[in-house]
Amino acid sequence: MNSFIKNILIFLVYFLPVSCALFVINMVIILKKIHNNNMNTGLNTFLATVGLLFIAIAVATIAHY
Repeated sequence: MNSFIKNILIFLVYFLPVSCALFVINMVIILKKIHNNNMNTGLNTFLATVGLLFIAIAVATIAHY
């Protein structure tokens, strides 16, 4: 495997707590907005999806190595 790609995957594993926080915080914001009948959740949905994607990549990296 390319060393550059391996270093990015290792970084995502160390970045895992931040990814979890990104996902959870944005999900809470989305739920609060929906509860208040504010459907303007586009950016928070995007950030929660990015956090979940980083979590999935980090977990796959841990499982692989």
